[in-house]
Amino acid sequence: MLLPTGYITGTNLAMTATWAGASNASLGVTPGTYTWSWGAGATADYVQLNVNAAPTPEPETYALFAFGIGATEWLRRRKRKAPNADA
Repeated sequence: MLLPTGYITGTNLAMTATWAGASNASLGVTPGTYTWSWGAGATADYVQLNVNAAPTPEPETYALFAFGIGATEWLRRRKRKAPNADA
């Protein structure tokens, strides 16, 4: 295994990974913290996996989206009903 430049023996290593377009379900994981440990005494070690819950849109997001759709439709209808200035 390659260690980062400047690594000091005995300090924690941290790694973050993100899979674009994947969900917790498609990766087969559920939110939580999972720890695997091995060894004993001075040679004991562990790896920890933290799975975060997928972000959920807040109600304000839906309201803003609905407002945008409504405003777009209003402008479209208004433009269609406007008298032609060239006539």
